[in-house]
Amino acid sequence: MATFHHFPKLPTELRLEIWRVYFAICHGTQMHIFLSTAEETRYLSQDATTGAEGHDTLAVAKLCADSWATFQESFYVGDRSSLPPQTRTSLTRGEDRFAIGAEDMIYIIDSEFTHILVALSFTSWFSHAQRVAFQICNFHTHPDLGVNLIVDRVNRWIRRWGFFHGPAKYNQRMLTSPSLQQLLFVVVPNEEILRTQYSKPNIYGFAFFDPISLFDPGSMEEGTVVSIQAQMYILRLDTCPDLKRKIAYVVDAVPDRAGFSVYA
Repeated sequence: MATFHHFPKLPTELRLEIWRVYFAICHGTQMHIFLSTAEETRYLSQDATTGAEGHDTLAVAKLCADSWATFQESFYVGDRSSLPPQTRTSLTRGEDRFAIGAEDMIYIIDSEFTHILVALSFTSWFSHAQRVAFQICNFHTHPDLGVNLIVDRVNRWIRRWGFFHGPAKYNQRMLTSPSLQQLLFVVVPNEEILRTQYSKPNIYGFAFFDPISLFDPGSMEEGTVVSIQAQMYILRLDTCPDLKRKIAYVVDAVPDRAGFSVYA
């Protein structure tokens, strides 16, 4: 549109419709990834299906009044400035704000589930999140993730996060938010499984599965690990029927995201 000099002369509704089509095509469906390890805190956006770098929709939205008006119909603004840098690697800055579409996913990868969640809970935009995913097991970057290790890790998550019983204020905001439609627990299978493309993923690159009775995309030990973890959470869902309907377990089938892990 920058090269079409007659664009401002078009009728207003036509200009707005062009902007709607532009945003829908260029933004697509994005994955907003928040990664926290002992070394760094990172944010990056990706095309949800392919793992390619996400389009900077917000930068385009600020070009003119028409683009901003159209942007506000379908997007809201997220902000990563609340994420503090950690010990050795500071958070890569740039534009702290980014555009979130109605179908986008917030994907949190955090060793304890608390660092990023606490930071995000104090932002106004996170209460609008409709889809939130947490990575719970990554067999791709940590193939020796055994049963004892995952049970110990889950026990610590439950103690520190208080996920379902008496959740802390920052959890309560997310769990009771009227905007929340999906809360997903993500498993990343091993490299060999990723190569075989075992299933047809959805627009987020996720394949849904039953963690208790069916975990086909993995070894017997991986299935045991996932089943134990799932049972520990599901037992805590009996008193939260509304939330239970929103929760699902998924396999992340996008190879370009497999390396994002707190275990790396």
